[in-house]
Parts: sequence; C-alpha cells; structure tokens
Amino acid sequence: MTIYGRKDLNWKKNQLFFQDELMFTIVPEKGISPMFRVQWPDGIQSRSYYNKTRAKEHCYELALSSINNRGIPQDLNDKETPLGASYARLNVNHDGM
Repeated sequence: MTIYGRKDLNWKKNQLFFQDELMFTIVPEKGISPMFRVQWPDGIQSRSYYNKTRAKEHCYELALSSINNRGIPQDLNDKETPLGASYARLNVNHDGM
C-alpha cells in the first residue's frame, strides 16, 4: 500500500489536486476578509472559516486522510463530521441551510 504525502498534492490557485482529481477548494468568505471556507468537490462548504494558511493546512489534512484511506471499505457518501473534528460541514445543497 502506498502512503501519500504533501508532495503528492498540488495547488492550482485556490484548488488542491491529487494527480488530476480535485480534492478541495478554499473559498473566500464574503464580508469577512481575509477568511476562507473549505469546499468539497460536491460544493459542500465547512461551517467554520479560517485564514488562508489554516484553510490550506486543513485541506492537506483532509485530502491526505482521504487518499491514504482509499481501499478501506467505507461509505464515501457519509459526510458526517467525525467526533473530535475541528470543523463542521455545512450542507447547503441537501438540507436547505
């Protein structure tokens, strides 16, 4: 099993890629400059917002966790926030919030 690190991820503007796969995007928070939210490829954004450095760090953590856990059976559509996570996802597309 291959273990991937930060060197395997690439930023293109505000988007983080693994090979050619978009993993995460950091999106400027309207009205709260210079803060950003983390956005998943399906458009769901984090509830919390971060400065740009912390937002990118958070993307690295989430992306590496995701790609290094591939092959482990799990429901990849489960978007529930893990216990003890420092973020909460805001699902604006699915729950109308």
